[in-house]
Amino acid sequence: MPGHTENISAATSLVMNVAGVRIIGMGWGRSRPILTYTATSGTVEMDTANCTLENIVFVASVTIVTVGINVDAADCSIVNCEFDFDATADDFITAIDIDAVDRAAVINCRFIAENGTAGMAEAIRLDTADECQIIGNQFTGDMTDGCIVLEGAASDSVEIRDNRMWNGHANARGIVNSVGSTGIIRDNTLSYEDGQAMAQQLLATTSGSTLNWQITAHRSSVFDGGTGDSHGNDTGANDPYTIFTVTGDVIIKAIWGICNTTLVSATAQISVGVTGNLAALLALEEVDEILDGNVYVSATQAVGVANVAGSGAMFAINDGLDIIESTVTANCTAGQIDYYCIWAPAEDGASIISAAATT
Repeated sequence: MPGHTENISAATSLVMNVAGVRIIGMGWGRSRPILTYTATSGTVEMDTANCTLENIVFVASVTIVTVGINVDAADCSIVNCEFDFDATADDFITAIDIDAVDRAAVINCRFIAENGTAGMAEAIRLDTADECQIIGNQFTGDMTDGCIVLEGAASDSVEIRDNRMWNGHANARGIVNSVGSTGIIRDNTLSYEDGQAMAQQLLATTSGSTLNWQITAHRSSVFDGGTGDSHGNDTGANDPYTIFTVTGDVIIKAIWGICNTTLVSATAQISVGVTGNLAALLALEEVDEILDGNVYVSATQAVGVANVAGSGAMFAINDGLDIIESTVTANCTAGQIDYYCIWAPAEDGASIISAAATT
């Protein structure tokens, strides 16, 4: 019923041991039933097949709750539930542990860990969890190992999609697949602290299907090529101008520029690429053709809308080559462009972040 509250103080506080039982909370928001964990050993046990927990709030009210829910039987579902903490340093180490069972489902749930405190290890842990579905969930806070962690032994034929993740921990991992689990892992997004390098934000081995696309923006400094060594000064100290700092091997799906102020030069050209291949990503374009409101995608301009570079074949960048903008032929003396890049890590520790805007 709405407003129901109950404490979980032991591993026997709530045991689902009758097949096919569904526990469905009534109400919305925090009027839903709230189960509060008051001991580190407290847990909810889903011990029999075909059981469901739905529309319930689970709150850690003590430091180091080992596991919030143990899923120990096949075909169990956790739907539209919320996992949260009560006060600073209260945390679940693992919110949901799915171990050696098939066809479990975690759908449309919300996981909230404390930001700035290394308490939760992972929200969802899978170990030998074949045909498991993790769909449409939200994750926020510091999770030291990752939001979703596949470890122990491989989980086959999993479906992990449409999840939205924000991990404030220094590792900033979203999905960790270190045991070669197989299945569909796609359409998941991960965001992170502003300026965070996202070290080890994806960990995967041989399973494939693990490209998780991110978007990074760079607000370029204005062109001031008439001033020595400024942005747009041909062959000056800031030519090339670093747009994105790249770590490790990455895949780029699309890259483009948005002109916010018309560029000024009679003969200068700009391009975007990497050291040794300066126009590999965006081809040389005449500066005097890049006007306010244009989309810079290639050697031709589009007003307001364009097919972005990379909409066909994707780009691979090897071993941390930064993405740079080059000015050639003459100085670009005025104007401003913002750049956007859609990318995914191809190895653990890979990232693309905005470089600092330089004048």
